[in-house]
Amino acid sequence: MLRIIELLRDDPDFPKARMLFMVTISGCAGGAILAAINVATEQISLHNPDPQHFFITLLLLALMVYPQHYSLAQITLSVEDVLLKLRLRVGNRLRQADLRFIEEIGGTTIYAALTKDTQIVSQSALSMTLLARSALVVLVSLIYLGWISLFSLAATLVFIGAYAFIHAQLIHPNLVRKFDSSLAGEQVFFGRLQALLGGFKEAKQNRRKNDNLFEQYGRSAADISTRKRGINAEITKSYTIGYSAFYLLLIVLVVVIPGMRSELTVHVFKITAIVIYIISELDPWLTWIPEITRANAAVEDLCHLEQILNESPHADPPRPPKPLTDFTAITLDGVEFRYPDRSGQKPFPVGPIDLTLAKGELLFIVGGNGSGKTTLLKLLAGLYYPRAGGIEVDGRPILAADYPSYRELFSAVFPDFYLFDRLHGTPDIEPARVEAWLKTMELTGKTRFAEGGFTQQNLSTGQRKRLAFIAAVLEDKPILIVDEFAADQDPAFRERFYREILPSLKNQGKTLVAVTHDDRYFDLADRVLTMADGHLR
Repeated sequence: MLRIIELLRDDPDFPKARMLFMVTISGCAGGAILAAINVATEQISLHNPDPQHFFITLLLLALMVYPQHYSLAQITLSVEDVLLKLRLRVGNRLRQADLRFIEEIGGTTIYAALTKDTQIVSQSALSMTLLARSALVVLVSLIYLGWISLFSLAATLVFIGAYAFIHAQLIHPNLVRKFDSSLAGEQVFFGRLQALLGGFKEAKQNRRKNDNLFEQYGRSAADISTRKRGINAEITKSYTIGYSAFYLLLIVLVVVIPGMRSELTVHVFKITAIVIYIISELDPWLTWIPEITRANAAVEDLCHLEQILNESPHADPPRPPKPLTDFTAITLDGVEFRYPDRSGQKPFPVGPIDLTLAKGELLFIVGGNGSGKTTLLKLLAGLYYPRAGGIEVDGRPILAADYPSYRELFSAVFPDFYLFDRLHGTPDIEPARVEAWLKTMELTGKTRFAEGGFTQQNLSTGQRKRLAFIAAVLEDKPILIVDEFAADQDPAFRERFYREILPSLKNQGKTLVAVTHDDRYFDLADRVLTMADGHLR
C-alpha cells in the first residue's frame, strides 16, 4: 500500500467513509454516462428519442462532477494536514534530539526531507484521487462492455492484465529504485549548492577553490541528470508499452474480433466507444503512476527521517522537568567523550576531565586548536552526553533525564553561533534594556531593537557576534559561556570587553566561562585552565 494512503488511513481527522462514498459515486456515475449516451444514441437512430435520457444524463453528470470536486478538495486539504502533522512531529523530534546525533545526520538530509520531499507529496495529492475515480470509471465501463459482449470483455481484461503484469514486474521496481536513488542524489546536490553559496566569499578569493567547488557542483548536477534520464527512460518505456497495448486492443476489438464473430458487428460502434472511453481514462495513469511512485518515495524518505529521529539517544522527554535556576558548584567527575571513528581515522578522545565550577567565578580556558576546548564547553553545558563519568550540581548527580533542566543554567555564544531574527524565549524584555546593551556593545546607530528583534543584521562578523552576545546575556541565565568571542573584535573593543564588560557581569553574580587566547587579560580570571590533547591542566 502507498505510504501516504497509510498515513491518511491512520489519521483520525480524515473522513475515510465520506471520501470512499464520494469517489465511488463519482466513478460509477462517470462510467454510467457512457451507457446513457449509447442508449440515447441508439434510440435516436431508431427515430424514437426519449427526452428522459437527457435529464438522466444530466443527473449522472452532476453525480460525477460534484463528488469529484468534493473529493479533490478534501484530499488536498487532508494531505496538507497529514504533512503538517508529520512536519510538526519531525520538528518536535528534531528539537528533542541529542546535538551530537543531529550533527551526525547532517543538516542537508533534514532540509531536503522537510522541504523538497513534502512539496513532491503535496503536488501528488490530486493525482491519487483522480486515479481512484478513474479506476472506478474503468470498472463500470468494463461491466457495461461485458453486458454487451463477454468475449470483448475477456479480450480487454487480457490486454489490461498483460500491461499491469509487465509494469508491476519490469517497470515499477526500477522506478522505485531510481526514484530513491534520485532523492539521495538531490540531497548531495543540495549540499554542494550550500557549499557554493555558503563559501561564496572564500571561493571568490581563491580561483582554484572556486573551480574545485564548481567541479563538485557540476559532478553532482551531472549525477542527478543521469539518474533523471534513467527515470525518464523507464517512464517512456511505460508510455510506449501502455499506448501500444491500448491501441492494439482497439484494433483487435474493432477489426479482428467482429470478423471472427459476426454477431458482434452490430455492436462494433458501442464497443469502439467503450474502448476509447476506457483508453481515455487509463491514459492519465501513465503520467499519474510515476508521479505517485515518486511521491511515495518522498513519503518513505520523510518517515525514515522520523524513524531515525525517534531512535535518537538521550532524546529530551516531551515534558522536560522543572528547569534549574541556580547553583553553588558544578562538578565534572571523570567525564570522558569520544567522537566516533570516521573513515578509518582514529577517534579523538576528550578526558577524563575533573573540574569544579563555582558560582560567580570567571574562568578562562586556553589551548591550541583541536585540543578539545569547545567539546569541553559542550560537555559542561549539557549539549554532549559523556561516554563515562558524570556531572553533579551541588553534590547531586545529573542523570540523563535531568539534562533538559540542567541545560537551563547556561547561555552561550559559540564560534558557529546562529543569530536569530528575534529574541526568542524573552517575550517580556524591556526595549530600554536592549538599547542599553546595544550602546554597551557599541552598536547604537548600526541596528535597533523593534518588534522583538534587531532591525539590521547585515553587519560584520564581529558585530553580529556582539548581537549574539547581547541575546545570550538577555536570557539572564546563571552561567554565560563565550567561545573565542574576542577573536573577531577590534583591539579597542576587546580591551573594553575584558576590562569592563566581563567584570561588570561578574559583579552582577554571573558565572563566566570563556575560551580565549588573549594572555594579556589572564590576570582578570579567577582561574586559567589549559586544554591539551583532550585533557585539562
